[in-house]
Amino acid sequence: MTHSNIKNKLLLYIDGSLNQTDASEVERHLPQCPRCKKHIAMLSEIWKNKPAIDKFTAPPFLWTRIEAKMSNPVQNLSSGGLSYSLRITTAVFILLIAFFIGNYLGKLPGSETKSPANFSSAEYITRSYHFDTFQPISEESIGQAIILTSYQNK
Repeated sequence: MTHSNIKNKLLLYIDGSLNQTDASEVERHLPQCPRCKKHIAMLSEIWKNKPAIDKFTAPPFLWTRIEAKMSNPVQNLSSGGLSYSLRITTAVFILLIAFFIGNYLGKLPGSETKSPANFSSAEYITRSYHFDTFQPISEESIGQAIILTSYQNK
């Protein structure tokens, strides 16, 4: 067993939960390794001073109630399983409707767009910077200078 494996099993060794083979390997390793000795001393101190844990007692008829809930599938569906699947189905249905509406609207006459390869350079710049959607551009603006230089480069 490697050093890290032994170090991971030290708490089980203190608790007495290790099988005989692993416990003997830990016992052979401890005299040879000062780090593990120090680690087991620290763990032993913590383990000795741990607070007592009260045993948990299950409420009466707990298992009977669990079996009753598991055996009634109609009640299980109405308690959340059906509503979750209904929400997922509704969301998928709405997305499909939105997709088909968008596809239909994209095929209407007048909605065809030219690919950028078919634009002239002036038209491409005008559309890229959205100069065609604003008020007419004044003579002194930078946008007008870009448009004029692109027309002159034609």
